[in-house]
Amino acid sequence: MAVRKKTRPLGLMPIYQSAPDRLPPHAQQLLAACPASGSGSRAVHRWIIEAANHLRHHVPADQAADLIMRHISRRPEPGEIEEAIEKAYGVSRGQVPKAQRLPTWPEPNLEFIENVVSQYAKAGKVAELTASSPVPIPATTDQIIAQLFPSDNLLCLAVDPRYPIVAPLARLKDLHRFELIVPSPMSAEFWTDAKGKRHDRGLENTGPRRFIVTDFDFKPTDKSGRPRIYAPLIADWQSRGLSPQDAMAGIVTYLAIQGPLTMVVFSGNVSLQAWWYCAGERENPGSQLRKFFAVARALGADSQGWTTCQFFRTPGAVRHETRRRQDVLFFNPQFVNSDENNSQEVAQK
Repeated sequence: MAVRKKTRPLGLMPIYQSAPDRLPPHAQQLLAACPASGSGSRAVHRWIIEAANHLRHHVPADQAADLIMRHISRRPEPGEIEEAIEKAYGVSRGQVPKAQRLPTWPEPNLEFIENVVSQYAKAGKVAELTASSPVPIPATTDQIIAQLFPSDNLLCLAVDPRYPIVAPLARLKDLHRFELIVPSPMSAEFWTDAKGKRHDRGLENTGPRRFIVTDFDFKPTDKSGRPRIYAPLIADWQSRGLSPQDAMAGIVTYLAIQGPLTMVVFSGNVSLQAWWYCAGERENPGSQLRKFFAVARALGADSQGWTTCQFFRTPGAVRHETRRRQDVLFFNPQFVNSDENNSQEVAQK
């Protein structure tokens, strides 16, 4: 088996903490060892059952459900945790309270955001970020994607999120036709739910994470016109000649000190979506990847970026509702290329 040479580690700021208190070491180790989503063989589901059977010796059923929810690496299926608790604890259906979706990530920290923007952003920061790309930005979407994924990877793309397609990259052409893409390869072309219904995109058929995307979308109001928490910050930035995109670019620049920034894509509306190479990184609580994403979340990143099957904007495509191109503002595939080359060299020895 080839041994992967790790790339630059992710995350340096331990914001995220979720370790359970007063559990024996073996139970803590089990909770921290939830398999990554997409590991295959229903590994996460089997981990839920094992965790429930261990925790029944140490905590009440409701606490066990919450502990499993804290440490699971994907969104649980409806009733999945509760059913495992009921079987492990020998209680009848309905006696276990529904596992609470405990907040996994910190809320955006306005003071933290302003401190980072003050230090790392300035007028024209977006143009500066683009100028700092170590390689020329490829002209077409096909050329961009070819440098980010192996040709045999199954990719999930869509014009409309309701109608995704999954196919090997080698068979896909003219990728600029698709507005949306899942930033990690799929493990299968579809998955089937308990009722036998086929689905083209979901956590069950998304493979191990290849990129994690931090999506920053600083707007003064929501879709209903109500002020968002960023409104005062945006007004202050504009008084200093900073656009929201300049502020986002400054935050991405700060995060790039801590993680391997591969690409920044303009959404075709307001937001900037930064892609970070993270293949092979551990995802358990306390891992560098979780710490990194917690920092990004505290800086305003959308928490949905952690969901492996989440759609993001396809680089170089055109956004239908705005008719604007989803431009690539920064491109650096060196982390991807060096990691792939190292893996090939080790495999050949």
